[in-house]
Amino acid sequence: MPATKSPAPAGVDRLGTALVGVTLVALLLPLTEGRALGWPLWAWLLFAVAPLSGAAAVAVERRIERNGGAPLIAPSMIRLASMRRGLALAIPFFAAFGAFMFVFALAVQDGLRYSPLRSGLALAPMTAAFLVGSLLAPKLVARFGGRAIAVAMASEAVFLVALAIQVLRQWPHIGTFSMSPELIVGGFAQAVALVTLFRTVLADVPHHQSGIGSGILVTVQQSALALGVASLGSVYLSVARGNQAHGFSFVIVGEAILFAAVAVGSWLLLGVRAGARTQAILGGTAAIEG
Repeated sequence: MPATKSPAPAGVDRLGTALVGVTLVALLLPLTEGRALGWPLWAWLLFAVAPLSGAAAVAVERRIERNGGAPLIAPSMIRLASMRRGLALAIPFFAAFGAFMFVFALAVQDGLRYSPLRSGLALAPMTAAFLVGSLLAPKLVARFGGRAIAVAMASEAVFLVALAIQVLRQWPHIGTFSMSPELIVGGFAQAVALVTLFRTVLADVPHHQSGIGSGILVTVQQSALALGVASLGSVYLSVARGNQAHGFSFVIVGEAILFAAVAVGSWLLLGVRAGARTQAILGGTAAIEG
């Protein structure tokens, strides 16, 4: 690769990075550790710090951009229609996805006593379906636009409820591949949604700011994954103390509600109300200048 250098390299937003980091830690640390430690005083103090540091981060980012600097999360980028729509859908999607992977591993290994290898085999149908869905997603989106993600997420919600019912009925006598039908649908649906969400978020981002747009997307993605694990994972651990099947099913239904919200939101924001530019990029039918 040839060496490249920007004629106007952006600086490092140290203050904004620090404030965003403090906000995430103040929110995620008590969610992760508070329940196990009996919700000590420091956990509630951190909860109080999170909105304050978050508000400070917003003010700092606005000031840096207003002064011509390069903020970590550019407010003007968040105002883009595709970014607002995409992130509004990405947060519940990634929170539910992260929580599912975490809770599933705990349930099958701790509750059903699966070995790590057997747990991986139980998820193999889901990963295979995810691969197939990733390959077919561009064609589905090109034909159906934002409605593809709505149908995919609605299907995921329905089959998660079916999975919760199956677990309640069959626990603890659940075979390695007994949950495969629900997991196959889930893997395919998540692949379609993931491909569509990434294209949606970056649809309106100008080419020269693609790095900033990608950075915002990845930051939100990782934060939502961690938030889902911390929040719904804590709920599972609390409910599962009495009955692990009830805990797993309870959280799975909660994830189904999040996916259903993504389905409704994507139908409204991408299926019917999305602008021409977003629809064109989703379908890959045209290249429209920013």
